[in-house]
Amino acid sequence: MNREEAIRVTRHGAIAAVVSGTLSLVYVLLAMALDAQGDFAFLNDPYALVDSALLFILAFGVYKKSRYAALLLVGNFLVSKLLLIVERKGISTGALLLSLMFLYFYVKALQGCFAYKALEKQENPNYKKRSKWFYFAGLPVTAVIVVVVAILLIDYITITPSTQVQTARQVASRDTHALVANDILLEDERFDYFYSFSTDPMAEGGVLLTNDRLLMYLLDDVKEGYDVYGIPFDEVSDIELMRAGDEQTTSLYRVSSIDGFWLQFSLATQGQGDDDFIDYLKTQAINLSVN
Repeated sequence: MNREEAIRVTRHGAIAAVVSGTLSLVYVLLAMALDAQGDFAFLNDPYALVDSALLFILAFGVYKKSRYAALLLVGNFLVSKLLLIVERKGISTGALLLSLMFLYFYVKALQGCFAYKALEKQENPNYKKRSKWFYFAGLPVTAVIVVVVAILLIDYITITPSTQVQTARQVASRDTHALVANDILLEDERFDYFYSFSTDPMAEGGVLLTNDRLLMYLLDDVKEGYDVYGIPFDEVSDIELMRAGDEQTTSLYRVSSIDGFWLQFSLATQGQGDDDFIDYLKTQAINLSVN
């Protein structure tokens, strides 16, 4: 690869990263503005803006012929796409072709950055090598950045199940699909808060606050399905704290209806999620006396 070709492919790689970052930014802003749910819920999250910002930064680094920026660009792309494929349980043909196109430009830009630096060494007798301090400090910093980005991406698409009370935008789309597929949620039903009794939302059961009711579901091994119970918000008459939780234990609540029916369930306390869940329930209930 000669100098002109190296400059050309790095420029194309930088442009591709800017295009990708711009598209990502537009999609995320639209998803947040429209409060997207379902298949697009993973975009409705401020964490998604981190990926867009990172793409713009790496695009500038690639434009300046930085090998480390090019390495991070390829690594970030592969990790983010792999996690997204796992979370969405597949990828469409169109998305696959588009991803391969971006990957082509990124890999060529990586080759161009290394080729450009190699040519600089050959053609410039005054080429200044990097100091040893760069390798002692720069490489560990790069590794830390990669780890942080991976953690943010994992949290962003919630591939790691949460054991905390979650808002709707924090719930992985695969879990929302599972709730609908198992007749726990209606297809057009939205929810605001969700808590699973185990790390796998479908393993034991959970509790949700939908747009008009408190809903709890429990796995029934005998029927090989789920028992679903609900109390409409306008029928909630009492909310009782049965046991206050702490960092090690969950809080236990009993919610009663005006006709004497009640549901008892636990909520994790991390991040005051139990308080947020119950406070929201209180704002929706109109016939409530709180203990």
